[in-house]
Amino acid sequence: MKVIKMAARNVARQKRRALLLGGAVAVGALVMLLVDSLTNGMATGLRANVTAANAGVLYISGSQWQENGTALKRLEDEKIIKAALADAGLKVRQFVRKTGAEGTAVFGSKSTRLSIVGIPWLGASSALGNLQLSSGNLDGMKQDSGLVLPQSGADRLGVKVGESILVKATTVTGQLNVLDFTVAAVISDSGSGMFSAGYARIERVNELVNLARDESQQLNLYLGEGSNLDRAAQGIIAALRARGALVQDRASATINPMSAMRSGDGLPGMKFAFGNKRLDPWKGTKYTITTLDDVASEFMTPITTIKGIGYVVFLALLAICMVGVVNTFRMVLLERTREIGTMRAMGVRAREVERLFLAEAVMMTGGGALAGLAASFIIMPIVSLFHLANSGVFAMFLTEGHLLFKPSLSGTLTCVILVILSGSLAALFPARQAAALQPAVALRSIG
Repeated sequence: MKVIKMAARNVARQKRRALLLGGAVAVGALVMLLVDSLTNGMATGLRANVTAANAGVLYISGSQWQENGTALKRLEDEKIIKAALADAGLKVRQFVRKTGAEGTAVFGSKSTRLSIVGIPWLGASSALGNLQLSSGNLDGMKQDSGLVLPQSGADRLGVKVGESILVKATTVTGQLNVLDFTVAAVISDSGSGMFSAGYARIERVNELVNLARDESQQLNLYLGEGSNLDRAAQGIIAALRARGALVQDRASATINPMSAMRSGDGLPGMKFAFGNKRLDPWKGTKYTITTLDDVASEFMTPITTIKGIGYVVFLALLAICMVGVVNTFRMVLLERTREIGTMRAMGVRAREVERLFLAEAVMMTGGGALAGLAASFIIMPIVSLFHLANSGVFAMFLTEGHLLFKPSLSGTLTCVILVILSGSLAALFPARQAAALQPAVALRSIG
């Protein structure tokens, strides 16, 4: 206790030095905490946006072999899937049936390639959540022919809300079909490509691709919070195989369903890829299972890069702070040599002198870390208030157009502990030098 009181007194009497050192430490802690919180928030925003765009977190699709050597995308029997889910012990919050169509949209003399995703709509609401609309509203989705267009598609066609367009698409059996749709709303163009498909009622899209109204090509699942998606997927695969179903291995299944959204060659979560192996015929339905993690993993590289850069900056600042701690306590040693000699002459042990120096280092660096922590919690909510319009591809990491900062207890504690340990380590050598001073020699010093 005496050591702590003396350390606090010594820090207080060298305020300028303590403030300069603590300020440098605070900047380093601030950088690390902001980067850690920002990247956590970006990952959360990405998962939420991908979940909304795909209407689920786990995707079960089916394909059936045709005599012409092609695979027909259709889930013939959903009962076996739901039975397998029960066998696997998975708690499903919501099932979303999904059908996709790749076709050409025509409005007047203009045309463009368009992917349409059919999902169930209950009045003006669906599993897509709160869509950011640039025009129109979702009341038009109460009609069978309602269509929500992406801004890029609406711009290419020159179509407005309330106008009708024709969509030409190939059916699951290879014929060409044409249906009309009425534009109910237009999704804001974030530039991320996350919502690059149109959304319609599944019954209408089934009619377009020649499926029965109650059929689908894919079944999407919303699971409970914190579910391990890979483990869930493996559990479903095992349960389906136990029931005699044919299931594609996870390693060779589609692991990049979102790539189709940007290329226009497929639908989110609905692209079929069978690797480089020869496609052999099969009987019945072959099931393919992908997850949100498979989709989102492609976009984690920018987050990892930002976090890596932030850590490098933090480590560089931490190294500078350690040099500052060493120089600070060398100066302290020179200035307080006679004081240390007096303390030793009065019976203060060498170990206590060392502890005194280390306690001062902990107070300076710990105080700086706490100041950086406090500053970060002031800055984060202020930055989150700004709406980032026209943010391009970066929009996929935003939460309703805003940056989300999500501090983690582990990241905060790691930052504070690293700062304090580094400061203590940097002060250790000067502290041992002070402890090694002989009282007689120290008292003869001119310091």
